Amino acid sequence: MKEFKDYNVSVILCTHKYVDYAEEQIRSIKNQINININIIISVDSDDKNTFIKWESLAKKYFEDKNISIVRGPMKGFSINFLNTILNLNPNSDYYAFSDHDDIWDKNKLYKAVEKLNKYDGNKPLLYGSRSRYIDENNEFISLSNKFSKNTVFRNALVQCFAGGNTMVFNNDLLKIIKKIGLVDVKSHDWWLYILVTSCEGIAIFDTEPHISYRQHSLNIVGGNKGIKQSLLRLSYIFNGDYRKWNQTNVYYLNKNIAILSLENKKVLYNFVKIQNGNIFERIFYYIKSGVYRQTFFQNLALFIFVLIKKI
Repeated sequence: MKEFKDYNVSVILCTHKYVDYAEEQIRSIKNQINININIIISVDSDDKNTFIKWESLAKKYFEDKNISIVRGPMKGFSINFLNTILNLNPNSDYYAFSDHDDIWDKNKLYKAVEKLNKYDGNKPLLYGSRSRYIDENNEFISLSNKFSKNTVFRNALVQCFAGGNTMVFNNDLLKIIKKIGLVDVKSHDWWLYILVTSCEGIAIFDTEPHISYRQHSLNIVGGNKGIKQSLLRLSYIFNGDYRKWNQTNVYYLNKNIAILSLENKKVLYNFVKIQNGNIFERIFYYIKSGVYRQTFFQNLALFIFVLIKKI
């Protein structure tokens, strides 16, 4: 096994603007201990000044050989991340997502690699952790939810297990992502969780936070706690967005059905029956599928959404 100082991690930072917090984020990535870092910044904008600012900032902290600055396709944050992955050279041991205005603990990547290295090779691996929510003044607000149930396909179909900005994955998962190609899904991080579990890879949830996730008015996607976020998620349910996202995920899974294990093919079949059946069929296949979310109240809500055909 390599010494930790010999591990290379490519950090994928996707952004559509330059923000006041950008330097704090880049500095925290540079300050990672025991890990060699390459940084790829995809600027999802045609504004020349924004591109120049990010390039100048990256060069302030990293050598040119460890930097790649590219222009995104300008089709939303999810496609920006996935497009960047598809254009990666598989020359690192692991790959990490980054937002543009978080703060990473110095051991963030070290802890991720430490967890990932506990598993044998030749298996797709995805790591994610809890987050520490902070405000615009870096003051602590709360922690993200602490999940305890298994991180498997039956969970992945109905929710993501961790924020994308905490995720780190290996080359085996990268190969699968590249094989499938670009998909127009709601969320790149949720899609990776679905993929890794669909083919019997391993999703690792670290209950300890190693990242401070800044909550502010310009967040594209906020945290998963609080009344505002709960109401927002409910609005996605009742206006049909959540159902559309699920249908899109199912569409791409069916297009790539060969990657699924036999057991997960059965789960997917039952999940489609939940979406399209009458109320009695929906209840029957919901129970048969075994899909679940991570908390009691989330599962209660999930059952209600099954009843009203919003899944």
